[in-house]
Amino acid sequence: MAALTTLFKYIDENQDRYIKKLAKWVAIQSVSAWPEKRGEIRRMMEVAAADVKQLGGSVELVDIGKQKLPDGSEIPLPPILLGRLGSDPQKKTVCIYGHLDVQPAALEDGWDSEPFTLVERDGKLYGRGSTDDKGPVAGWINALEAYQKTGQVTSYLTKKFAELRSPNEFKVYMGHGGKPWVSDFSHPHYLAGRRAMKTVFGVEPDLTREGGSIPVTLTFQEATGKNVMLLPVGSADDGAHSQNEKLNRYNYIEGTKMLAAYLYEVSQLKD
Repeated sequence: MAALTTLFKYIDENQDRYIKKLAKWVAIQSVSAWPEKRGEIRRMMEVAAADVKQLGGSVELVDIGKQKLPDGSEIPLPPILLGRLGSDPQKKTVCIYGHLDVQPAALEDGWDSEPFTLVERDGKLYGRGSTDDKGPVAGWINALEAYQKTGQVTSYLTKKFAELRSPNEFKVYMGHGGKPWVSDFSHPHYLAGRRAMKTVFGVEPDLTREGGSIPVTLTFQEATGKNVMLLPVGSADDGAHSQNEKLNRYNYIEGTKMLAAYLYEVSQLKD
């Protein structure tokens, strides 16, 4: 644990540097829903790749083909960034996933400041992508369908639409979806995460189940046959993907410590 004490001190002393790094990332308009910004996503990948290289890692940008737009034209899909830090077969391996694209954002949407400029107010860091995708209606229908039998949502909405006597047409369909995922929170992997949380924040973490849109979680679990865990850093009021999205400075810095503590705890696991 002496190593963690030294590392935590280093993180505290370099807070401003980490915030400048976050500001640099927020400034890149890597909006995947805007075809004209596809080059920005590529730039975001290259910036992240450079950061991994700076840490002594190796990187690879994998081309995954083209995306066909509604008008029939095609643009490159964003590449997948694969990075590796270390290659000692005697040490534990942790695979970390994260997406580098963000949701659309504009000042006129209701932001209090430019969304692609990181702004700190009262210990909160505001900016698109400051937290680590769905429209309000789609999110609402999905949330209901998670708890109700298939068809009940459609029946209810169809009934309510009919009551409006609208001349418009109405149709409910699922454009895409993901399978549900649950994991064993008593797995040693989770115990390592829980110990890391306790080390940094001084309390036992709440183990909650909630809705979300990270279907790749199950994909990773099935593809690797390994335990997968979602380890949070932000707060419940961050407003991820919405206007005035933010990340508390406290969560950013202490979360950095927590991720370091988690890697330490994983290294201590017995085979």
